[in-house]
Amino acid sequence: MTTSAAIKKQAKITPSKEFRDLLFGINTMITSGGNLGSYLKDRSNELMGDYRRRIRKYSQDLSLYVEMYLTLIITGSIFFIVLSSIISTISAGLGTILVQTFVVFILLPLLSIGFIILIRATSPTG
Repeated sequence: MTTSAAIKKQAKITPSKEFRDLLFGINTMITSGGNLGSYLKDRSNELMGDYRRRIRKYSQDLSLYVEMYLTLIITGSIFFIVLSSIISTISAGLGTILVQTFVVFILLPLLSIGFIILIRATSPTG
């Protein structure tokens, strides 16, 4: 099997689009007699630039998610617990303690797990 055929075969079965394009480009450079070193340098600069843009976007998205988490989950839950405690002392209801227990032990962990899943799903590293 020639080098060109081996590269084509690998390019057809690889799951990564970027790697597939790189292999087809290498094959083109080999068969046409182009400068492979120059091609690889240009292609690596292009791919690194793309990766840097994805990391920068993820960083901005992560900053937004942290602000949402702090505002909605942490501050909101503290505000809810304090407010419901004040209301329960005025109305003397036991239902408030059950609602507080539900929020603290069930709702807050579920929301935190949801944020973890969201952050992992948007990660550029997979």
